[in-house]
Amino acid sequence: MVEIYLLIAAYIGLTIWLTVEGQKRNIGATRSFLFNLLLTPIIGFILVFNSGRRISYLVKQYKCPRCSYEFTEEQEYCPLCIKDDKKVKLEEVQKEMT
Repeated sequence: MVEIYLLIAAYIGLTIWLTVEGQKRNIGATRSFLFNLLLTPIIGFILVFNSGRRISYLVKQYKCPRCSYEFTEEQEYCPLCIKDDKKVKLEEVQKEMT
């Protein structure tokens, strides 16, 4: 009886670990979870680690704190708020792109 509980705990633990690992890869967390849960973690392991790593990079953008609009070009003040006669300075933000 204890062996069954250990087997179930290992199954669930491997499924969770491979889901987290799948989130960092092209397969994604949802598909990784479903493959691991329905097709066993052994097949899920093969699918997750054969999927390529997700490539991401940081992009500098500028966000207006008043209207929450984001710009890619560097500007000192928000052009949309200037039209409303409000001079709001833009904040620099880093966005992760995949």
